[in-house]
Order: sequence, then structure tokens, then C-alpha cells
Amino acid sequence: MAKSNFKYSAPLAGLKAQGQISNTVGKNTFNIKTSRNKICMLQLGFGNMVSANRIIAIVNANTAPVRRLKNEAKKMQKLIDATSGRKTRSVIIVDSDHIILSAAQSETLVQRLSNQDKMWEQG
Repeated sequence: MAKSNFKYSAPLAGLKAQGQISNTVGKNTFNIKTSRNKICMLQLGFGNMVSANRIIAIVNANTAPVRRLKNEAKKMQKLIDATSGRKTRSVIIVDSDHIILSAAQSETLVQRLSNQDKMWEQG
């Protein structure tokens, strides 16, 4: 396994010790082996992660339609705030109809995902 600059939190350290983390992909994304398939996790910042396989869209948070979507998700209790008190810069829509707020720029998150895809292609 290649050495990475990614600092594992306590739960991830346990997975690494059990050999379930197959490889690290840069410092912001990594792959976890499960009994069925690999789960790709995208780090949102501040120790928050989301399954990259479940992301439908990553959009800028400063548009009126996204603000309406965010308010509707809050009413339906499907809003997840992963900003840690920072300004919301991007909104992630996942396949379970949950809306995830992130303090990272949408361009940054897309770049992390594209870097992860390149690593998958290499093996």
C-alpha cells in the first residue's frame, strides 16, 4: 500500500488496521474494501466525508434555486450541514434525496473526484 499524507481519524485507523482500506487516493479521497464492492469516499473537509458513488450533483450554493432546494430539504429533514459553522460554498445532492452543505468550493470537490477517477483507472 502506498504511503499517503492523509491523516486517518480513529474509525478510519481501525479500518486501516483491519486491512479494509485498499489504497489511498491523494490526501482527500480513498477507497474502502467491503464484502460487495469498493466504496469511494470524498472528503468534504473538517473530518466530513460522503460516498462518492452516491453523489448526483455538486452545485454552487449562491443561486436562488439551490437556496429553495436547501429550504425544502430542511423542512423535510433531509439537510446535512457539513460546514462546521463556515460559510456554505457548495451543495451536494445525493441519490437518497439528502442535501449536504459543504464549506469547500464546488470546483475543489469536482477536482478531488476527477483525481480519484484517474487513480481508479490506473489501478
